[in-house]
Amino acid sequence: MKKFKIVILCRTKNGIDLIKFLHKKIKIDLIITSQVKKNSSIERNSAKNFCKKNNLKCYEMKSYTDYNSLEKKIKKLNIDYLLSISWQRLIPEWLISKARVVVGAHGSHQGMNMGRGRSPMNWAILAGQKKFILSIFKIIKNDPDSGPIIDTKEIKIEKYDTINSVYLKSHIEIANMVYNFIKKKTVIKNVKVNKIRYLPKISYQDGLIDWKRKSEDIYNFVRSKSNPYSGAFTIQNKKIIKVNSSIPIITNAYQKYNPGAIIEFLYDKTILVKTLDGLIQIFVDKKIFKKLKKNKFNSGNFKNQIKKIIKLHKTKYPKQKINKTIIDLSL
Repeated sequence: MKKFKIVILCRTKNGIDLIKFLHKKIKIDLIITSQVKKNSSIERNSAKNFCKKNNLKCYEMKSYTDYNSLEKKIKKLNIDYLLSISWQRLIPEWLISKARVVVGAHGSHQGMNMGRGRSPMNWAILAGQKKFILSIFKIIKNDPDSGPIIDTKEIKIEKYDTINSVYLKSHIEIANMVYNFIKKKTVIKNVKVNKIRYLPKISYQDGLIDWKRKSEDIYNFVRSKSNPYSGAFTIQNKKIIKVNSSIPIITNAYQKYNPGAIIEFLYDKTILVKTLDGLIQIFVDKKIFKKLKKNKFNSGNFKNQIKKIIKLHKTKYPKQKINKTIIDLSL
């Protein structure tokens, strides 16, 4: 039986960056990836081309669910370490049993067990949190984020960070933690879990900006949804305008204007918009900028948006209690 020491499951753009960091530290024997459909989330990406350019052995599944063909392909393969760090799907029992150790990565603003579920990094930034507690853990069954913790690292979320830069920090630390575990035999921390909370899924349609919020809150909202995600957006004349980034402008000027009012189209092709407590400078694509009219943007309702997300989660997963931070955002 052929033995591969390190195999990685990868299907995101940021996951490829993680492989780059790991590849500098340890030899990677095989990368399992998947083809990406046209309607897939923007952050999804096959690692096939990356593997080809970097002479890494790769097997590309036709889809996330194409486990039957994968099982046949690696039937005679013996794996020491299977790393599932940017796969975003459950791993079947047969694949878990093929590896001596299966390692996953997860975290939240309150740690792995208080932020199980979806979009933990997006929620942390959106809620204005100052840290993200990241862990790698041993996957022992077909149950996401349930295994004993191997190692933990606290990452600071700075004012200038975007979702992309926090991902970058996380992947640097994941690479270090995985290396320490494999090379230095880091001891698994069998910590008793007293409390578990979940984070609900954030979808593209949850990106409508509520201009009636404070400038800093809108700034956090926008940067939590930036590249590699679809982005926050606003609406004018029934047309969706993607907001790439923003800068809060705290000022007492323009108090007579209502939130969402366009104060000025600036020379650098950015837009100054009124918020609850001041202004915010937003950056949009230049082609879209030319088509906009100087009146106002339609506003979403942030609290109703969060309530809808919570309701959807409770309907789908009635036994999974939601983290209080998310509940507080809806109040």
